[in-house]
Amino acid sequence: MHQIKRPLRTYVYQLLWTAMAGYWATTNTSEFGRWALVIIAVWGIIQIVFCVTKRNYFEVTENKLIINESLFKTVEINLANIEKFEIETNPFSTSKIILKDGKKIKYSDSQVNGG
Repeated sequence: MHQIKRPLRTYVYQLLWTAMAGYWATTNTSEFGRWALVIIAVWGIIQIVFCVTKRNYFEVTENKLIINESLFKTVEINLANIEKFEIETNPFSTSKIILKDGKKIKYSDSQVNGG
């Protein structure tokens, strides 16, 4: 099995925004704001656990490419159907996997270590 792991910056950013939401939840004066921030912090903790348990963003097993995108979204692509990868350098556009039938599957290249 070939794997492409998430870069360290993914874990750092995830941990930072979760910690900030948790801190703001303790300092917020309104009940609604406090509960909203607690929910955001809990979601951040769930995402951190997901990133740790599914460390690989891309996995190649036998003849399938598996993209572990998020907690509820995993995409499997047959390797024989892949025509090419389009890697975008612009931060406001997404990279894509172009399939032979013309279908485009977006992926987050910020989740892939460039080096």
